[in-house]
Amino acid sequence: MKKTLSLLLALLMLVSCVLAMVSCRKSAIYELAANSAPTVIVTAVDYIDADGTQLIGDYTMSIEGDNSIFEFLYQRYRLPEDGVADDTYEMIKEKKGTIYYKDGAYSTDGDEYEAEAPTAIQLRFNLDKDYLKDISISENDTVLTAKISPENAKHVLGTDLKAAGDISITVKTNGVNLTMVFVECVAVNGATVSVRTSYSYNSVNLEFPDELEAE
Repeated sequence: MKKTLSLLLALLMLVSCVLAMVSCRKSAIYELAANSAPTVIVTAVDYIDADGTQLIGDYTMSIEGDNSIFEFLYQRYRLPEDGVADDTYEMIKEKKGTIYYKDGAYSTDGDEYEAEAPTAIQLRFNLDKDYLKDISISENDTVLTAKISPENAKHVLGTDLKAAGDISITVKTNGVNLTMVFVECVAVNGATVSVRTSYSYNSVNLEFPDELEAE
């Protein structure tokens, strides 16, 4: 259980990160990406292995002040051994759950752990111009696209995607806040990987289990 939680918290840190402000050229998109404070973060992961196995993950983090609720669902599929013309996949595994964070404690499946608030975690995207290439910013200053070399993935994304070649990243804002980050690459094992994270800013009212309290 603790190993599973550790993996989920590592993902939570990646999903809940914000972009660090850097200076590539004078563009408002960097400042907006760094200073936006979303209340709901939704991430969709699509991983298709070279052997026909597909992993789909959906992760939603709702944030109210320093507290949050993290809901996850992942499903693993594979093509039938005889192959199907319409590429119909069969599910071979599904896992879902909820991680609660309130007043200094994580709780999931009845277990509680002390932990730092997700909003205080320092793992974050880092749009450092020294680690990006082929940077392009839209004329209306709301969309940034760039490439990341495999050796720079951990520095920029906070995790090593083990990419076989350059990683594509797209960052979008609405002129007021960060709205979306999209990352796509091909892994060294031939799998295609895409991660799309959307950010919204409407107020939320979180509901926690009665027994969830910090120790």
